[in-house]
Amino acid sequence: MTPEESRRQIAQAIVPVIWAPLYIVLALILPILTADAVSRDRQTGSSSGWSELLDSLPLGKDVYLLSKLLGIWISILASCLAAMLLTGIAWRLLLGPFDLTLYVQEWLFGAAALGILNGGMSMLLASWQPTPRRAVMIGVVIAIASLLLLTTTPILTKKVPVEFWDYLNIARPALFLYFFQSSGRIGSVSFAANVNSSDVLFTLLAGLVEIAICGLLAGIFIRKR
Repeated sequence: MTPEESRRQIAQAIVPVIWAPLYIVLALILPILTADAVSRDRQTGSSSGWSELLDSLPLGKDVYLLSKLLGIWISILASCLAAMLLTGIAWRLLLGPFDLTLYVQEWLFGAAALGILNGGMSMLLASWQPTPRRAVMIGVVIAIASLLLLTTTPILTKKVPVEFWDYLNIARPALFLYFFQSSGRIGSVSFAANVNSSDVLFTLLAGLVEIAICGLLAGIFIRKR
């Protein structure tokens, strides 16, 4: 076995181990954490007069909503980069050299992309809620829906092609499966569907379209409040 093949095999063993907890955090927990970003500001700002100042500015609510979304995205990206470096160093010390290409793809096109899509969507969909508690409930609904949609999608256990609706699925099943396919199996479940990089690309593009639609709806609701 050549050194390149050895590094590739080590990376293929590492990626599924990291991807499982990453998916749980970013698809099922992060939407709950980001849901009350706007309603929390509204609640604290109402007592300080900040809300009145924001309402008096031209395009204030739209600019504010965009700034909150970008702030969440930057935080997610920075957290993923930091975690990628720390875990990469730890795996390097434990197992020796490994192929960085697959490892970096997992963090940037898997973890960061999943967090940006689902974390941003949760914040936008819950932005019109009047209280943080109600906003968090929206995040909980999104997390539960993601879990149900993931466990019931046919491509998880059946040898069927990825379809259009899989790209729109907020559980991002194509993204979920792609980074498990290096091992081909998680627990006792063998993944039959063959998900390739184009499926990941279409999933990310569909997610961005969903973000744009959620942003449009959130802007309309906020301007009416």
